[in-house]
This record gives sequence, structure tokens and C-alpha cells, in this order.
Amino acid sequence: MRQNLWTVIFCGFSCLTWGQKYDAHWVGGLLFSNPSDDVAIRAMEFLQTGVEIKNVQCPIGMEKGAIAMSDASGNLQFFTNGNTIGSAINNKIMPNGKGLNPGSPFSHPENTNGYYSYNYYKYAVVPDKREPGVYYQIHSLVADWTENIGQILLTKIDMNLQNGAGDVVYKNKVIYTDSVASPIDVIQHGNGVDWWIVLHTIDGSAYHTLLLEQDSIVYTGVQEVPAFDTYPKVFWDSLLNGFYPISISTLGDRIIDNYSHRIKRVFHFDRCSGWLILQDTFEIDILTYTDINGKNWTSPSLGFCFSPNDQFIYASTPLGYIQWDLEAPSISASRYLLSGPAFNVIDDYMVGTSPGLFILQQGPDGKIYSIFEYTHHIIHQPDEKGAAADMCLASDQNPPSCFGVPYYMPHPHLPNYRIGALLGSICDSLSTAVTDPEPSAWSLSVRPNPVRGPLEVEVTMPDYHNESITLVLYDAMGRPVHQHQMPAYSYLHYFDTSHLIPGVYILQLQDHQRVVATERVVVME
Repeated sequence: MRQNLWTVIFCGFSCLTWGQKYDAHWVGGLLFSNPSDDVAIRAMEFLQTGVEIKNVQCPIGMEKGAIAMSDASGNLQFFTNGNTIGSAINNKIMPNGKGLNPGSPFSHPENTNGYYSYNYYKYAVVPDKREPGVYYQIHSLVADWTENIGQILLTKIDMNLQNGAGDVVYKNKVIYTDSVASPIDVIQHGNGVDWWIVLHTIDGSAYHTLLLEQDSIVYTGVQEVPAFDTYPKVFWDSLLNGFYPISISTLGDRIIDNYSHRIKRVFHFDRCSGWLILQDTFEIDILTYTDINGKNWTSPSLGFCFSPNDQFIYASTPLGYIQWDLEAPSISASRYLLSGPAFNVIDDYMVGTSPGLFILQQGPDGKIYSIFEYTHHIIHQPDEKGAAADMCLASDQNPPSCFGVPYYMPHPHLPNYRIGALLGSICDSLSTAVTDPEPSAWSLSVRPNPVRGPLEVEVTMPDYHNESITLVLYDAMGRPVHQHQMPAYSYLHYFDTSHLIPGVYILQLQDHQRVVATERVVVME
């Protein structure tokens, strides 16, 4: 089967820390009617050139929420749809890669072909920071996601096996049996190595936090949290808590949960202790919109996502995309409508899918994506307030895609793999046997060079949380002709040189205006 049948370059990039480019690929979207053993799926690959949309071969089905895992350098390693794990190296289902989630109505037996995905947001994948090439899928055993479930499972993937094609070492290991809701969320521990598994009860009355150190739970905590009875409980509350994940800030120190269809709770999360403290609440409206077919859509705001600077929170509603300012005196009063309805569109026709059904996701380029089937929305500047956030609404495009492509493409629910350690905190004493190599020094890489047109810049730095990193391009007279401040956790930038006079330029990487790396750039005729 041909690869790279369609390619679209979407400009812009940022957001990763030394290595740790585990989320460099988002994949999925092909609906399988008569699947073969050689299937291509849509892939969004976050490259120096921006987002490249192409076909890649995949041995399993990758529906909404499916995960493609890359290694720390951004090389695609394997796929998981929650039920089946397939290698991206040899395009085969791993020898022990079938039969996950036994007993769940959303599972599929080992004798099936592996094309059917597990329930959305009920699994996550994290790398083992002590053993390169090893990953863990954390998954809940779901029966009915409007009720609490009783088992959290762990599956270990080792890409060092099968001559580098990978295998599942074991699967469905039970690691927790208390009664919790089924969504799986993970936050990197303050030591920068281990992972918090953050769970909550279906009624939102308690949080359960599990500390995963390699493949062992070394700590569990159960904490009751404040509840509110301002509004009567309705079915939406169980749906929101049982289906949707919580929203986690870029730094991993704040959580917004789905406690109520009208009330959102904002918690501080301690990455060292796993403890939550209620900071604030804000109310949201129940909104209704009538589509072109005369059908009314009614729902609360859904799919919350933090901005990279953690000041703003975004969500989709039947009326469109909304921004709230978490630093405003009243979060509720800061509500700002960015755009019109986020319709699901096929050939310019709005069809019967409630807008905002699935979550927004912060990309490795610092933008926020809302990709649902044939509609592909993008918030280009999510750190900016109001209209300056620069919302691209797919419904305004033809085809209805801010990438300009008419493809069915979902996106995954991923943690921030690049938060790193809380240096100097008590977390440092919890785990010391870390085998990760030392971060490399400051450096710049540009290509193509010489260039005429798009220039791609890759940055290496020891701390990607640094928000004072600037790229400056100088001409031969020492005048700045291009300047870009790198968002926190970014490592890629793209810009056009077509307007520049041919000649030799100097690109500097500056930390607090201190030059830490330089690269010569030659602009051709």
C-alpha cells in the first residue's frame, strides 16, 4: 500500500522537553468495513516542518482515543487501541498483543482481528524512565461507564524484544480494585520519573491517587473532596464523570474535573504527595442550539483543555468554543465565545453528531486541537485572551478542516510527557535509581540549509519549562529580521524566509537575552 498519499504542511510548532517526544504522532480515523492485514490510517506527525498529515500502515484499528507511541526522540514505536497492541516497526500485531480487558463488553477476544477499539479515555500509555524502550498501558475494566468500576489493569510493552519490533511482556495485571470511575488520567510525579494515576469516584466525592514506579504501585491515597448540592444531580453528572477525563494543567499542578453539569471544581494537585486542595469553582451554562435540520442540541460545556501557560481554559459547546480566564476575579464572568458552533461536517452538510462530544487536546506545538471525525478545529494562540487566541473554526472552511483536508481523523487523550522534575523539592528523595542519560547541551539545528522558503528549526535545551527562550535571526548588518519566543515545553519552530534578501544570516538561541547557541543560515536566490 502506498504511503504519503496526501501531505499537508500546517505551519507552526512548539512544546517538548529534552527528548521526551513520545506524542510526536497522532493517528486514527479510518473506519473499517472489510479490513485487510495491510491497512493505512491517517497520521498527524509533528515535525520541524509543522504538522504533516499522511497515511501510515498500521496492523490494528485506530478509532477515537487510540494512541500511537513514539520513543523519546519522536520515532514511532507502536499503536494501541486499548484492546490490541501492534508494532509500528514491522506492521504486525505483537505476539502477545491481543486480549486486553477480558470480560469488558468493549473488549474483543484474542481470536479477533484487532481492529476494534476500547472505550474512549479508559486507557493511557506512559514510558518507563528507568528502562528505555519499556512502556505501560494503564487501563480500566469498563462494564458501564455511568457506574463505578472495580479493576485498574496494567500491561507492559517492551520494544527491546522481537529484534526491536516489541512485544507485550504481560497484560491485564490487576493493580487496583477499589471502586472508582473508569476514565484514566496520569500526571508525572514531581521526581520526573514516576507517574501518578489519578482516579475519581462516579459521584465526584473522592479522588484515588496511585503512584506507579515502573510496574508497581508503591503508594495509594484516597481523599474525600468538597461536594456541592447547588443543583440537583442529573444523568449528565454520571455521564460527565464516567466518560470524560479530567482536565490537567500543562504543569500538572491543577485539575478541573467534571463534578457537575453546572459546576466545575478547580483543584491544586501536589505532584509530590498526590494530594488535592480545592482552589475555586465556577459555573457553566446549559446551552441549546438548533441545527439546519431543525434539531436541538443541548449540553453543558465539554472537553476542557488548559492553555500552555495555564491561564486559560477552553471547552466546546453547542454554541461554539469558549474561553475562561482562570486568573480573572470571577472565572464564570470571564466567559468569552471564541467561535460559532463546532459542527460535524461532511461535504459541507451538518450531520447528527453533537458538537463537542470529544475532548480538546494540547498539541506538541503549543496549539489546541479539536479534531472530531471530518471537522478539524485549531486554536492557534491559546495563551492569548479573547479573539487574540486566533480560533480557526472548521465550519468556516471548505473542506471543513483547518488543515484543508477532507479526512476522518480523531485525536488521542495524552498527558504532558515533558513536565520534568520539581528540582530541589522533597520529590528528589523518592526515587534515585534513574538511568536516563544526561540532557544534552544547548544546540540549534536548521534545515534545509541553504534555504529559500520554509525553514525548520529544532532546539535542544536542558530545561524545556524555560519560558524565556527566544530565537532571533540577524542579517549581515546585525539587524533582527525574525524573532520568536518559544512557548514552554517547545522544541520546534517553523518560519518562511521567502521575503528575505539572499545572503548569510545568523540564527541565535537566547536564554534571558544570553546567547546559548548559534547557527549560520544561508538564504538563496
